[in-house]
Amino acid sequence: AKMTSVVFAPSLKRWAVCGARHSRLLGLWSLSEAPEYRSHEQLVPPVTFNPLPDEVTHLSHGVNFSLGYKPLLSSCVWLFKSGKPRPHQRSKVVLPPSSGSVKQVSAGREHASVLTTDGQVFLLTLGSKWDEKGVSDDSGPISLVKLDKIPKMSKVCCGLDHTLMLTEEGKVFAHGWSADGQTGLGHDHSTSCPTELKGEISDRNVSSVHTCADSSFAMTKSGQLYAWGNNEYGQLAAFTGEKQIFVPTQVDVSQLKGSVLMSIACGGSFTVFLTGDGAVQYCGYGLGPELSYAVDPSKLCKMRRLAGHEGGVSSVHSSLHYLLMLPVSGSSTHTAES
Repeated sequence: AKMTSVVFAPSLKRWAVCGARHSRLLGLWSLSEAPEYRSHEQLVPPVTFNPLPDEVTHLSHGVNFSLGYKPLLSSCVWLFKSGKPRPHQRSKVVLPPSSGSVKQVSAGREHASVLTTDGQVFLLTLGSKWDEKGVSDDSGPISLVKLDKIPKMSKVCCGLDHTLMLTEEGKVFAHGWSADGQTGLGHDHSTSCPTELKGEISDRNVSSVHTCADSSFAMTKSGQLYAWGNNEYGQLAAFTGEKQIFVPTQVDVSQLKGSVLMSIACGGSFTVFLTGDGAVQYCGYGLGPELSYAVDPSKLCKMRRLAGHEGGVSSVHSSLHYLLMLPVSGSSTHTAES
């Protein structure tokens, strides 16, 4: 999710949502008009919605929209969106017959990547325009374009305005906006054609890629960690002193003090690292109560243990401003807000 935290129970075919009041990504109602939630910093209590289409068991959330799909069993994606002139929009986007079934969907600000079971990737763009109140005009056409001349992909991950893709052989490709170096291609301009990342990372077998806003990470099968993109808040855990890093740079995982890195969750100004012992560490700005933006940026880069989850954490998930930590069995769920 980019703006809102969403909980979905597929066995009940219902979803519940909580998050910032200005987010209309569910396409069902506009909380910005609710007088009791005038501050965007306030959280909306969880709200449960009616059953979804049968072809939806998973959701991916961008800014102001959501995409629903059924992995491996469906060749369509459902778009849920709210804006003008259609305040409660539900659209069914069907993939071409020869593309296989949907395997994974990842959403960005106004685009999404759809990965199919045969390794093809489709770029979905919404064609929206925004007014001065932040309400989108959805009169523009929805576009679904297959990305040609790329190898078979195993994973896609969208930032706000860029996309990372991982091949079956562990190579990383990127395209999109790169003002902060978030594509990792060594420059700060946009790239429309997916391009393989070069340098040291090209010799590594990458197992996963992670991004949410304009900071990017890649983990290798041998336990190495690479980072690039926006480092303004120290969210890359890279002690380079640079606010933007334009090529993949190895991160010192010895900061984890011997624990094995299992997963990463990227926020807008922070990054969270889950280790094999169920502990959570973080770098950047916004999660720790001891931090303020006036703190020396070199201290923000340092990984620090996040308190309040002594029962252990099994997985971490984040949007631009929120962190969700799922506990091990028998513990309580924890959330944090930046």
